[in-house]
Amino acid sequence: MTTKPKLIRSFATVALMFMSFSSFADEPIKELRVDWAYHSPSSLVLKHFGWLEQDFKKDGIAVRWLQSQGSNKALEYLNSNSTDFGSTAGLSALLAKANGNPIKNVYIYSQPAWTALVVSPNLSIVCYHGFYPYVGEMIGVAFRSQNVYVVPDMYIFLPGGSLYVEATNGFMRDQLLFGTSYPFRAMGRTVEDFLALGLTEQVLDAVLFDNAVRLLKLDV
Repeated sequence: MTTKPKLIRSFATVALMFMSFSSFADEPIKELRVDWAYHSPSSLVLKHFGWLEQDFKKDGIAVRWLQSQGSNKALEYLNSNSTDFGSTAGLSALLAKANGNPIKNVYIYSQPAWTALVVSPNLSIVCYHGFYPYVGEMIGVAFRSQNVYVVPDMYIFLPGGSLYVEATNGFMRDQLLFGTSYPFRAMGRTVEDFLALGLTEQVLDAVLFDNAVRLLKLDV
């Protein structure tokens, strides 16, 4: 199966459910409002090639894209009825629903390998949450593409997270970035636990400082 059908199929479940929920509306659907984000490779590809617009054009449905800069913004847009579909991290959606947020989870996916779809020599990609629990797949993507950075944050302490440590003490030294996941985890405790993971002193210098300076092109 080629890339386009895979991506279209991944959106099909969402679209069909939207159509079924809206079939009772007085007026036909004229527009789908979809968010796109740099942390969602599939949204970047779909938006760039206009595949959703092509597929929905025959039904007279326009597609409008709105940028979200993180799960909190995606949830905010959904709550304010600014978008019909948004992409958030799984934990963010779970916590939001647990706190009474009236969102509907209509499709769930996590494919670290899809990051390779948008990798290019002049583009740096930062993968937050380390695509946990797909640790092995994420490490594989980082191995193939040196301009992919991994931020496992609090997930580095969960079962399987030791693989991030092993990879970083090896080839991934210049690709791991430190993150705390605050407020989900206390910042001070996270720093202490991170320093006790077994990363070498040279690796810690890279992960806690050098890698971020290089990525952000800071003059320090």
